[in-house]
Amino acid sequence: MEVGRLRRPRKPAHPSTGSAGHAGIVEQARAPICNLTWRGMMRRWLLCWMAVLLLLVGAVLPAGFSLQGVAQAYEEAAWSAGREDGKRPIGQPASQQREAASRFDASVVINEFVAKGTEWIELHNPTGSPVDIGGWTVISGYGGAAGPLNYTVPSGTVVPPGGYYTFNTGADRLSNDGDILSLSEPGAPTPVDAVGYGMRGGAPIPPTGYSCARTPNGWDSDDWARDWNLDDTPTQGAANDAAGVSLGSSLRLNEFDNYPPASGNDKVEIYNPTAVAIDLNGWYLSDGDAVAPIVTHPVAPPGGWVVLEETVDWTGSVDFASADVGYLFLPDRTRVDQIGWYNEYEDNTFQRICDGEGPSDGYDWASSGGGRTWYDLPQTLGNNNCAPYSVDAAVLKSGPATVFPGQRITYTLSLSMQTPRRGEGLVVTDTLPAQVAFVTFTSLLPVTWTGSFSPVVFQAGRLYGFQQNTISLVAQVAGDAQPGSLLTNTVALYCPGDVNPANDQDDFGSRVVGSDVAIAKTGPAFRLMGEPISYTLTYEVLGEPAQGVVITDVLPAAVSYVGDTAPVAPSQPVTGTLVWSLGTVSETGSFVVYGLVSSDPMTWTIRNRAEVSAVNDSWPGNNHSYWDTELPMPIAEVQAPSDPSGTWPSRHVGEHVYVVGVVVADSQAYPSAAGNPVRYVLADPVDYGPWKGLFVYDPGRVVTEGQLLVLGGTVDEYYGMTELGAIDYFQVLGEWTPPPAVLTSTAALTTSNPLQAEPLESVLVEVRCTRVTHPDLGFGEWGIADESGAMARVDDLGDYAYVPQLGDVLWSVRGVLFYTYNDYKIEPRYDADILLAPTVQGTEPPDGATDVPVDVVIRAHFNLPLDPATVNPTTYFLEGPAGVVSGTVAYDPASYTAVLTPATALDYASLYVARLTTGIQSAGGAPMCSEYLWSFTTQVRPEPNLTPSFKVASSDLVHPGETFTYTIRLINVGNADAWATITDILPLAVTPITATLPPGMVYQDGLLLWSGQVPQATQLPLAFQVEVDPRLSQGGTITNTVWIADGIHAPFSREAYGLVEVPRHVIYLPLVFRAYNP
Repeated sequence: MEVGRLRRPRKPAHPSTGSAGHAGIVEQARAPICNLTWRGMMRRWLLCWMAVLLLLVGAVLPAGFSLQGVAQAYEEAAWSAGREDGKRPIGQPASQQREAASRFDASVVINEFVAKGTEWIELHNPTGSPVDIGGWTVISGYGGAAGPLNYTVPSGTVVPPGGYYTFNTGADRLSNDGDILSLSEPGAPTPVDAVGYGMRGGAPIPPTGYSCARTPNGWDSDDWARDWNLDDTPTQGAANDAAGVSLGSSLRLNEFDNYPPASGNDKVEIYNPTAVAIDLNGWYLSDGDAVAPIVTHPVAPPGGWVVLEETVDWTGSVDFASADVGYLFLPDRTRVDQIGWYNEYEDNTFQRICDGEGPSDGYDWASSGGGRTWYDLPQTLGNNNCAPYSVDAAVLKSGPATVFPGQRITYTLSLSMQTPRRGEGLVVTDTLPAQVAFVTFTSLLPVTWTGSFSPVVFQAGRLYGFQQNTISLVAQVAGDAQPGSLLTNTVALYCPGDVNPANDQDDFGSRVVGSDVAIAKTGPAFRLMGEPISYTLTYEVLGEPAQGVVITDVLPAAVSYVGDTAPVAPSQPVTGTLVWSLGTVSETGSFVVYGLVSSDPMTWTIRNRAEVSAVNDSWPGNNHSYWDTELPMPIAEVQAPSDPSGTWPSRHVGEHVYVVGVVVADSQAYPSAAGNPVRYVLADPVDYGPWKGLFVYDPGRVVTEGQLLVLGGTVDEYYGMTELGAIDYFQVLGEWTPPPAVLTSTAALTTSNPLQAEPLESVLVEVRCTRVTHPDLGFGEWGIADESGAMARVDDLGDYAYVPQLGDVLWSVRGVLFYTYNDYKIEPRYDADILLAPTVQGTEPPDGATDVPVDVVIRAHFNLPLDPATVNPTTYFLEGPAGVVSGTVAYDPASYTAVLTPATALDYASLYVARLTTGIQSAGGAPMCSEYLWSFTTQVRPEPNLTPSFKVASSDLVHPGETFTYTIRLINVGNADAWATITDILPLAVTPITATLPPGMVYQDGLLLWSGQVPQATQLPLAFQVEVDPRLSQGGTITNTVWIADGIHAPFSREAYGLVEVPRHVIYLPLVFRAYNP
């Protein structure tokens, strides 16, 4: 069962101790503090939590609802479990007996419910008439994660005779660990019906898939344990078919080892009180979370034991924990035994003493016989639980030190059992002195006076293990008793089987006095430094008048005398010593002495001593009296260890002290699982630091941060953590500014460094610039480390929303340092105690980037919102070859981005460093933990490249007087536009035709000139025509050279070639034909 938010202890073992892990409050209902082990806190926090049961339930009850009436109508021990001490009153029956007749005519009853999974409740009308239940309410006293149930039946709802009405709770409204459900009719002073289950009452907890149902259907004897059983086949809206209940009729759950050494399996010892051997195969065990069958064949011999082991004899998820109830079922699922231990944490094993004894219907520590037949003792698994213990009864006697003739006096006889084993048939024999006669007696527990006067004999019956009884015996001193004589009273105790007779008898002597003068002194229990103080001296005269009475009062060194109300003026033979001579005194009187406490007393306990004397005083034993007044003890003194080793216990453990402190963690910082105030933490209001914090356990008290308090209480070491508890003095002096947290490192908060960690126990500490190294250490804990590299633990006892993520950088983690489960842990109080540091999640350009454009805008993306005012040129700037780059800084709240825009383009091919300083803060005020730098290199300057350019002629062969075309093709393959300049040197053999020149080209002195832009990755053709000089008489090659420049690189030339052919003169001669005749 899991108790509320109580991170209850579960196996496997806690990694640091090898023992079972956290009880996680209810919470571990007062879970570790000291060790803070949630273990011991479970005891005390849950008791506190139960103590405010009436307040919790009352908040959801309808008008006119009487909890007192509920308690009277339902005398289940669950209501008594809400007592402050968690104990059942002596004489209250462990369970009520089932009525002889069915109460089917009672009215509508709660008949069946499911508490885990989809919750529902069934009401049943067992009567022979329809019942209108419109407006009736069903409430749960504790509730689940969604809070307590407060359901109102819709108006007009009528349940027919023998009929049913069911409804779903709609949310997690029923506690998984135990609750009290009640059904109420409007205006009725008490509920119509109720049932307590789990650790709140005798009905069993239904695991997932089970219901808890009345058996037989509708049966109601007001015995929650015997009227209800688990049903593995819920019958919502129909008659119940759950198996019966036969508690105490068979085997007994006899011993539980829920937290074995080295975190082994649970072990459960079964005791067989019958005369036949019983094979447990097919029987069932349950812890309320699951039901597990016994799968092996363990046999319990007659009058003997068998030990069942988890994962061996039963499988599944039955795993007994810190606040469970154990249930045992026959193979047909008849429940035959149950026992619980809520309100007691297991230190050894839980066991019945003697075997099989005690209630069979228990559900928590008290109702299961805790402290009487149910103990937490060293394990005896598989053996007789009583064997290690013998019966040892003891008696002590006390009475008045002095008596007077004829006086009526009272002797106190204190009986106790010194071992866990009970004693039977006790007989007390009190032999009064000869001059003292028995009158009457009273007894805390029932005893029987036998009627004997001398000696006085009582039949004292039974004392359970460690139980005590007190008998007050009233007697009369004879009137002729002689002053000075000693009246000795002897008491003897007989207990069968007692192995230690040495403590079975005691004597007490009272001196008979004639004239007896006594002094008593009273004063304040506590005072602040510099405050007025007053003491009352009371002198009493018994018997004859006292003669020559002198009273002497020695004031503490830290108190100065102011005045008094005595009948005579005092003398002061020594400063601070007051003497009053009263002469003959025949009756009681008193007077007051006034003083003033020093503002620097150098002590925290001041003792005022007084004495009285008389000439004829017959008994000087009561002539002295003193009164101790406590002054505030410095918190550092409370924390000062007696032994700087181990858990470093305070040297004032067990002492009552007063302290003054300012609240640094109020009662809502670390509430109980139910949200109730149970604890707070004080700090020295003047000089805060190591040893100057104090944990206070004060259930029910509401204090607020900043209150200056005066507290009186007892110093305790709770599992290794010093605390102030049992608060009996509380005063608010006013408001005070709480001191700031003590800055420290994670290395100083580890168990490996107790010399630094222990002085900071209960101190509000703060570590800065840490990184989450372990987001889940289990039980709500997580780990952080600062630059020291040492991991400190952080716990979730406080109420904060932050969920740790691996790698998160935290500007600050603040909280009180607790010591729990052998570890120091920071306990943040609320959201403001954990501040994420602004961290850079990415940059533009990224670190190490190259070829960055010179017109770049630099951006830094953060993990959380920033304070825009802190993002400025002093906290965010860019450095380059010429120093800090001028520009503007802005912040984009939508993307958590800081933006730096340079005023001008950056230099080409240059290294730049962007810098974010720790002056940048989050919207919550947390600065960066360190400067953030990143660098980048700008692009190489872009350049044109015209080298692929060329020049061609339209014809390779020309003649004088002909025209042809030259084309200059400019080609820019660079990464920048080119401003090209062309100088074309024409051959002398050609002349340009100016009309064909491209735009911008001019002819001058035999040169063609042109300039213009050639965009990157483009070609620009420049074509023009020329005429070959017609006067040429000779041919040959003509060469045209053009020089091309881009303004950056050296000019280069390109050439075009052509051949000029001059025509030759041809003479044609006539051809004469002659005939040939040989």
